[in-house]
Amino acid sequence: MFSSPSRKRPRKYSDEDASFRSDGTSLGVEYEDEHEEYDECEEQGHSKDDLIAPNIMLEQLNSFRDFVTGRGKLDMSWSRMKTLFDEWFKQEGSDAVDSEALMKSFKRYLSSSLKPTMMSMDIAFKSVNDYLERPSSVLLHPDFPSKPPTLLHFYCKKFGIEAVDRMKDDNDGRTECEKELVELEKSYVEKMEDFLSNHREALSPNQQSFIENRIKVLRRKLFPSQRTPKGTPRARNGKGSNGKAKEEKTAFELFCSTKQDKYTDLPEETRLKKLRKKFDKLEDDKKEIFEKLALLG
Repeated sequence: MFSSPSRKRPRKYSDEDASFRSDGTSLGVEYEDEHEEYDECEEQGHSKDDLIAPNIMLEQLNSFRDFVTGRGKLDMSWSRMKTLFDEWFKQEGSDAVDSEALMKSFKRYLSSSLKPTMMSMDIAFKSVNDYLERPSSVLLHPDFPSKPPTLLHFYCKKFGIEAVDRMKDDNDGRTECEKELVELEKSYVEKMEDFLSNHREALSPNQQSFIENRIKVLRRKLFPSQRTPKGTPRARNGKGSNGKAKEEKTAFELFCSTKQDKYTDLPEETRLKKLRKKFDKLEDDKKEIFEKLALLG
């Protein structure tokens, strides 16, 4: 959030102050501006190990910006810039600068530059305007429904214990959570559909498509029989909690189910490829969680 505007704080003058008044006006209540000041101690409190000096960082930043501009990628989101950064560093990077240190410094300087107390109003207006024009900004609409939790979070909240270890031996508890989550997700779909219907005139075309894609992705999960056979995971033998044949999920599919709001503006095939890359890069202990859950299914 942005800092509040500078406030006026009343200050009464003492008799001693009168000797400094040369304009002959009567003493009254005057005001002095109270500003939120840059917290230098807080900024320096963070580790500066491997941080690149500002003058060197500025040179690297300008070089990277020229590279990104030349590629026509200035509108690319920050979360997708790593590949572009690697290409630039391979082509333009200096041997005197380590790529990891450069990326770390870029993130650190970006974080510092985005502090509201350090930001000009021009940048503030541009930043907020840019965010509001993104389809995902609709998620902050007061009437937009809240997304249901993942199975892991829901189980942990419901039973108040460490999720993964307990879920291995608690089939009844896990099944109970799955049933309740299905109902929550169905309700979530209905609420998104109602939101879309009630607010369509206030939504941009991109925001409408964003919501429609979220509904589509979640419907595919909740109603697999409605999927087109092509490219869908094949069903295996097994019974669900309702006695009907159920489709077991792989570790990757479980991972995808926790990322339903990621890359929803992309075609499904492209979206799955990007999620696969993120899954493959998971640390072993995190990947193991999804593998264990897949075995429990």
